[in-house]
Amino acid sequence: MNNTKNQQIPARSLVLHPTAPMGVRPSGPEPKPRCCARAFKPAGSSHSALKARRTPPSLTQGSTLKKFLLFVPVLLFIAPALLQAQTPDKPAGQGYVFFAPGGASNSGFTNSTMHVGGGGDIFVWKGLGAGAELGAIWPTENIAGIIGVLSVNGSYHFYGSTPRKVVPFVTSGYTLLFREGTANATNVGGGLTWWFREKTGLRLEFRDHIWSPNRSTVHLWQARIGLSFR
Repeated sequence: MNNTKNQQIPARSLVLHPTAPMGVRPSGPEPKPRCCARAFKPAGSSHSALKARRTPPSLTQGSTLKKFLLFVPVLLFIAPALLQAQTPDKPAGQGYVFFAPGGASNSGFTNSTMHVGGGGDIFVWKGLGAGAELGAIWPTENIAGIIGVLSVNGSYHFYGSTPRKVVPFVTSGYTLLFREGTANATNVGGGLTWWFREKTGLRLEFRDHIWSPNRSTVHLWQARIGLSFR
């Protein structure tokens, strides 16, 4: 027999805590969910049997979000001046929209997710770009668990010295997860854009948002399909 009756099981978080004993519920009232506190249930498990980790204490009430939202007007202000210098083969910037099926993975458990959003990049030197992106992600079984996702990234697009329709790219940067509070994360990704028209392209990308609450690591990975505009 194990000593489960004296064991405290933390409350909900974005993904399920895999080591929680079966059938043991947290003691005391369950706290009000903050930011990324909705539970994702892995396939084949009971939602009441397994509980997730407590929302990390580093979450704030949106002060970080407000600072990064100030970055968006800066991009909108400088974009028109940069776009005047673009050429058909190497534009000064581009925008995109996407939807992305994926998963939230932690310690061997994966829960299916959906992510939608849009963003843009401004090229500052050759294929080197800086950009921002805003979207929302939720567990496919429970849209009520939706959270916001804001990313500020650097990227490199491999245009080359000759015109090409298929342009590979890599990207990485900072991610802010937000709901009623906020959580810091990072992201890394890569893919390609197929410019099937002069100003419209098909964007395919793999992206992974990496979040580390309470000494664990959560991967919000996704396969993105979208359109790019320049």
